[in-house]
Amino acid sequence: MSGGTGYIKGFDGLRAISVLLVLGTHAGLYRMLPGGAFFTGRIWPMITGQAGVGVFFVLSGYLITTLLLKERQRSGTISLRRFYARRFLRLTPPFVVFILFTWALAEAGIIKARPLGLVVSFLYLYDFMPKTHLDAGLSHTWSLAVEEQFYLIWPLLAMSFTRSRLLVTSALVIVACGVAYLVFPDLVIPFSSHQTRLAQLFHVPHLFIPAVGAIMVGALAGILRAHGTVPGERLLRWMPLLFALLYGASLWIPGPLLRLTPLFQAVGVALLLVWIVERQRTLLVRVLEFRPLAYLGKISYGIYLYHVIFMSTGPGHGLVPWFPYGLLASLAFAVVSYEFLERRVLRYKDRFR
Repeated sequence: MSGGTGYIKGFDGLRAISVLLVLGTHAGLYRMLPGGAFFTGRIWPMITGQAGVGVFFVLSGYLITTLLLKERQRSGTISLRRFYARRFLRLTPPFVVFILFTWALAEAGIIKARPLGLVVSFLYLYDFMPKTHLDAGLSHTWSLAVEEQFYLIWPLLAMSFTRSRLLVTSALVIVACGVAYLVFPDLVIPFSSHQTRLAQLFHVPHLFIPAVGAIMVGALAGILRAHGTVPGERLLRWMPLLFALLYGASLWIPGPLLRLTPLFQAVGVALLLVWIVERQRTLLVRVLEFRPLAYLGKISYGIYLYHVIFMSTGPGHGLVPWFPYGLLASLAFAVVSYEFLERRVLRYKDRFR
């Protein structure tokens, strides 16, 4: 299939791989891997949970943008009511159940989740929560907050901006994110009579690179794809290699620019997405469509929501021996959420097409 509005083979497999990277990181599996500066600085960025979350962001930016622009091409406008209704049905019911379940466990003293954190998380504002107020059971919801904020703002721009303005806006945001990520972690501000780096107080790296930057890279690819920009055969042949070079950027970029690794990876993932869309019958797509892997991708939202209850959120605190049990429990909750809640609620999405 070539397009962005229907089911694209291979994308669920990518979601599965991405959520497995998150699980491995949060369970502390990295403790079983070699140490040393080279591995930590050059190899680890390719297999960390942050890289997995970055793939989710690129996917989201690409799919949402193509969906919006295809609708605009068909009808001349974008129905915000239908868009927000579809997003609500897809994301909010499972999230509300997770919040209620987390609250119940917190009340029972099983996990730590303060009322303030529950409210901020429910309002999709956890990406602005100071690190001093983070709760282990909710800290992963920062990424859901970034996504929801993208869903609120981007359709308004997609509805009113021309193609060229969208392209320029996306490119400027990507560049700004790169510059901000290089500058902000070293920005020193007065705090409690000490000189404190901004990154010690807030999730600035999470906000600017694997989140906003990656989403906008995906959106940029979506803009080009939705308007019929198709890579030539020669470029398509080279795209897998370009993906490998960019995703593995931590192996070759100079030390001072290592902070930009997630942005390089996002560009590589965007190229891979375009290649998958144009090469639906390749061996890679067949591997990604392997049923257990694809199903894991379908339930990845539930896995991401519930795994923090059974695994320590990044990095793990000696939980490696418990990883198989935490994984099974996370999968069980995700399957129940998908089969008995998400699939049933999603039937109503057709009313808003």
